[in-house]
Amino acid sequence: MRTLLTKDFLSQRKILPFYGLYSLLFFILFSILGEAPDVSFIFVFSSIMVGFLVISGSFKSDKAKTYRFLMSLPVERDAVVHEKMLLLLLGTLFGAASTAVFTLIFSSGFLPLTRGVVDPLDAVRIITGMMFISLLVPFYLRFGVLVVKYFLIGLVGLGVALQVGFILMLASADDGPNLLDRIIAWYTSWSVPQRNTTLLLIALLVFSISYIVSIRIFRKKEL
Repeated sequence: MRTLLTKDFLSQRKILPFYGLYSLLFFILFSILGEAPDVSFIFVFSSIMVGFLVISGSFKSDKAKTYRFLMSLPVERDAVVHEKMLLLLLGTLFGAASTAVFTLIFSSGFLPLTRGVVDPLDAVRIITGMMFISLLVPFYLRFGVLVVKYFLIGLVGLGVALQVGFILMLASADDGPNLLDRIIAWYTSWSVPQRNTTLLLIALLVFSISYIVSIRIFRKKEL
């Protein structure tokens, strides 16, 4: 598995430093807008996104038929799935570490450009997001990079459609509570730890399914 990790990191060696600067974009953008960014939001979102960028960047290796060569070596097929999951974890940790550095810099007395503090629950939120991203692995192993790209485009489109739908619901709402109000009221009735724990359990289920399906797919994959 060390060989696989080395291959994936070396294939992204030129772009990895830029991934580490991901959170810096938020600090610069908010500074331009004259607003202090929330540290907790940047820490969680940047960590998850860097993990996503690292794992999705590794998917491009199949264009060079890398796995055909790797399978000729004494590498178990399950190790390929294990490596992808470990790569996602390491990428997320890399994102968290780099974000923590910039957070310390911009939260210092010299550059007090942030508000809030890192919440202990942020670690739970990062793990939750990381496990949801693991859903990309079985898609990649089964269908390849192109389908993953279309899948992500579809998710973005769905997100935009949901946002537009929510805006229209709010704009057309009368004085009484609508469906969106009821959903928000139901969700916010839970305590913050309850909401985060529930999402974590759902993400753990998604990760377990992703792992099991990935193992089954790659064991049967013809290279």
